[in-house]
Amino acid sequence: MDRQSGKGKSTNVHLIHDRAELGDRSLKVAEVARLLSCDESQVRKLVDAGELHGHVLGKRGIRIYLSSVEEYREAKALQPKTKEKSSSGQRRKRVSAAHNEAVANLRSLGIDV
Repeated sequence: MDRQSGKGKSTNVHLIHDRAELGDRSLKVAEVARLLSCDESQVRKLVDAGELHGHVLGKRGIRIYLSSVEEYREAKALQPKTKEKSSSGQRRKRVSAAHNEAVANLRSLGIDV
């Protein structure tokens, strides 16, 4: 079901009426963002992508089913981590060729970097 915001932009909200009829608790976007440790905008993107399910409340409100959040967390927990990290646990920074050239030039001038 699509809902229209005041600016004419539509947002796709994946509705599952059975959950509401079964009394599944629904949460505000801010509450889900806190549970998933992310921004509210990311939660809205997950709803648009169909990874989280909920219902429209009034003209502009979105409520997301708690069971949907739990299913999403379980699915993500089963997936392997894809981010590459160094042995110290920090992300590796990609260094450009220009950076490497600048460092080489500084070293040739006797400046330790």
